[in-house]
Amino acid sequence: MFAFEPADDEQEEQVAAPRASQERQPVDTLDPVDVAEDMLMAMYRLSVLLEVEIEALSRHRHDVSAAIQDEKTALTRLYVLRLKALAEDTKRLEQARAERGDEMRETAERLKRLSDLNAILLRSAMAATQRFLDAVVTSAREVEGKPRYQRNGSMSPIRQAASMTFNQTL
Repeated sequence: MFAFEPADDEQEEQVAAPRASQERQPVDTLDPVDVAEDMLMAMYRLSVLLEVEIEALSRHRHDVSAAIQDEKTALTRLYVLRLKALAEDTKRLEQARAERGDEMRETAERLKRLSDLNAILLRSAMAATQRFLDAVVTSAREVEGKPRYQRNGSMSPIRQAASMTFNQTL
């Protein structure tokens, strides 16, 4: 979907993606391995998307970050549903742990590490955007009421403050 070229000395981590089930079935009709498989697939894809978003945020590419939000949300929902299914059925959870426990643990640790870094970068980006908007508003307010030069070189009379708005969702 989105790709950034790694620096010359960087090597991309190659992780095999778990296969997603072809047809989605109700959770209670899936065998424990299928639930674990779905959960692992969601965790893997979320990790990949977080890596893309981390790279985008570090390069101030907010358009890329915004473009992956729908997929991130859908994968998070799938992950939560599958995690709940495993948590509610201890027999299912034990069987999944026996068959895929190491992979589940490693993938969860990777996802947590990336989520933590992503959260830091998102807070940073939001704070930077807020500082920028505050600077624009402050600058606009400082100009209000001051005389300005007109095209013919004369000074304009002092004006009343003009209305001003800005989009808070930037």
